[in-house]
Order: sequence, then structure tokens, then C-alpha cells
Amino acid sequence: MKSKKNKVGDMVEYGNGNIESLEHLWLKLSVDAATSDIIDTDKPDHYANGSDFDVTDFVYAYEIEHCGATACKYIARKGKKQYEGMTMLESEKQDLKKAIDYLDRRIKQIEKETNKN
Repeated sequence: MKSKKNKVGDMVEYGNGNIESLEHLWLKLSVDAATSDIIDTDKPDHYANGSDFDVTDFVYAYEIEHCGATACKYIARKGKKQYEGMTMLESEKQDLKKAIDYLDRRIKQIEKETNKN
């Protein structure tokens, strides 16, 4: 990793040229490498999908960075979590807006990195 002090939102470059966000690195620390199970296994119903895998498994299988991973989470749970004071359709719309927000953040990160070069 680079020797400069990094902060949230910064991108970290490895010696092999791979670049990822500090948020994604933090996510990796919360996973037990031997089993790929989240340390906190108590999952809310809005993440249930009736299969042996979940969004986290998908994110790690495809090595998706933090903003993309968070967008995947909101997309996967849309229409399954009802926010207080909202109908299910309003809640679904809210989750889709959150997903778009995180995709926009990733686009801005990419543009910032592109403009550095």
C-alpha cells in the first residue's frame, strides 16, 4: 500500500496494481477468511432469499468494491423492507434511490481517479 495516511473515501493501490476503497478493505476485515461467513450472522428477513448464498457472497465472488456492494445490497432488498411511515412501494423507491446514490458516488470516485492521470 502507499505510505501516505489514507482516509475514508481514498483509494488504496496495492503493489500488484489493484486499487480498492478503504471501505472495501474494512468490509474484508469483517469476514472470516477461512469460512467466508460474516462474523455477525444475524440477518434480517429483508435479506432472506431462500438459498445458500446472500448478497455478501455475490459481492465477494465478483470482488465488488464498497459503493457497488452497497448498491447491490439496496437492490437485493428492494420491496422487502418497509420503512416507517412509508408504503412498500415508497420503501422500494427509497432503496432504489439509495442504490443510485451509491452508484453515483462510485462514478465520482472513478472520475476523480481518471482526472489525476
